[in-house]
Amino acid sequence: MSLNAEERERTSRELRQGLSALGLDRVRLARQLGWSEARVESVLAVDPASDPVDVWELRDFLVETATSRGSKPAPFTVLTPSARVRAGAWFALRRPPRCIPDI
Repeated sequence: MSLNAEERERTSRELRQGLSALGLDRVRLARQLGWSEARVESVLAVDPASDPVDVWELRDFLVETATSRGSKPAPFTVLTPSARVRAGAWFALRRPPRCIPDI
């Protein structure tokens, strides 16, 4: 399973919008996920070389963080629940860490 260029661009835009809506910057996000800043940038860009499991983990982190704050998560048009089922057949998807508010 892979995304075409238009799907990568749309997903990148949706991930960045979700991050912005939460008021998290990339440095804080990297700390939350235990990733390097370069890895965060690659995943936010949905770079063809980025790990699809990381893209799903970031998506889930943003959704779960928004939900835990009582906000409606930003919608994802490519990374949908039905796409998760297909992705789960290809990849061992991970659950994201919980957002720690004061980091």
